[in-house]
Amino acid sequence: MANQAQQKGLPQIPKTFVETAKKIQSSVRFQGTDFVYYKKNKYWYTAITIMGLVFVGVSVLFKQYTLAIALFVGFAVIIQLASRKPNKFDCSIDSEGVHIKGKSIPIPHIKSFWIIPEKIASTLYFSTTERLKPMAFVHIDNNEITSVYNFVSKYFVQEQRSSEDVSNWISRIFKF
Repeated sequence: MANQAQQKGLPQIPKTFVETAKKIQSSVRFQGTDFVYYKKNKYWYTAITIMGLVFVGVSVLFKQYTLAIALFVGFAVIIQLASRKPNKFDCSIDSEGVHIKGKSIPIPHIKSFWIIPEKIASTLYFSTTERLKPMAFVHIDNNEITSVYNFVSKYFVQEQRSSEDVSNWISRIFKF
């Protein structure tokens, strides 16, 4: 069969991926979210509002009216989006691959995984072979992370990473 694929010019799937797909007899299902929701109190909203007013005031003081309007709109959007709750969606991992938010990553495209634990929810990352999107991640409630980790660690290589990507770090710091 491998010779037939080579003769037709098709790429060969390494044996390890095929064996991994055959080994996965069961599946794991869990709930994921778009982002980790941090509860914000009135002091957070007050601080953001004061910061926005200071930036807008300084812009007007320097007669940068376009900047003042852009800052006002920007801070209004931040305040509006801060109260938004994350969407929950179904995720699963089975013999066909990883399915997150309606998109599938076939097993041959997964290189490794790692988990960044957090207080509210942990983040499960997958390193893939795709060029445009080399990483996929999903936020998982800490109640489900143990069962997901136990399942995933049986079939995929775990990387030892302890840091998160910059966008998630900024979101966590500012509680966005």
